[in-house]
Amino acid sequence: MMVASLKTPIWKPSARTRVAVDDFVVMHGGPKAMRLTEHEHNEIQIEAHFSPVSLTRSGSLVMPETFHLIPSRKPHVGSWNEGSEVVVFLLDSRQLEIASDELLRRSSFVIHDEIWGSDILIQSVASVLRREFLTGTNDPMFLEGLRTALSGHLVRSFRNAGSRSIGGGLSPSALKRALEMIEAKLDTGVSIESLAAHCQMGVHRFTQLFRTSTGRSPYQYFLDLRIDRAKHFLKETSLPLAEIAYKLGFASQSHFSTTFRQHTQLTPRLYRRSSGR
Repeated sequence: MMVASLKTPIWKPSARTRVAVDDFVVMHGGPKAMRLTEHEHNEIQIEAHFSPVSLTRSGSLVMPETFHLIPSRKPHVGSWNEGSEVVVFLLDSRQLEIASDELLRRSSFVIHDEIWGSDILIQSVASVLRREFLTGTNDPMFLEGLRTALSGHLVRSFRNAGSRSIGGGLSPSALKRALEMIEAKLDTGVSIESLAAHCQMGVHRFTQLFRTSTGRSPYQYFLDLRIDRAKHFLKETSLPLAEIAYKLGFASQSHFSTTFRQHTQLTPRLYRRSSGR
């Protein structure tokens, strides 16, 4: 992060700027200038910086240009200037060990060095999470999927040459079990850990093989299935939108409408109207 004046206010995370699932914390700072005093984490820290020079005509910040990776227990300070933003990930080291074991067949994996650079996946994930913070729609299963993707990506990106990774897809029986569990949990949601355990494998191996089998991540498959079911309710029933949202496990009617529009470019009401209901 950039060096800030001692007069710059000290940043403290709140429920609106910090969300967490097991072994993974995500925070969003900005656009008001803030700083952090020297501190350290047991987790590794990844931060993606959004530069104010990247403003579009509409005023929205576009993809961040750099990321900063800080190893576990390394003291550091932080700050951002007025108009800038930052998305920070705190990832427990055991997620890297799990990923290393499942993807590289190694029992441990440690990041020792502090790294600055550019990384398309990290920048893309940060951009998506920035949007989630701004809209207030952080989904636990979505965060779990990002945690798995990030830890697997770090392990692959910093591994030594010659490591052995895995390939292929889920067996027909494992895929059937996973899809049946997703179908049964559309109204309540399902964690990637429970899907992986149901198929008797680790989350990284499961996520990779599921994507190979279906062409989609578990979260994307789950969300697509919810949208398909919503289309059915809108076309074939007269259920109120609030009831459809409840049946499909969305946090609210507003959350359902926003998600549906992002996937279909139509609001649920317009979709229903276009189908003749």
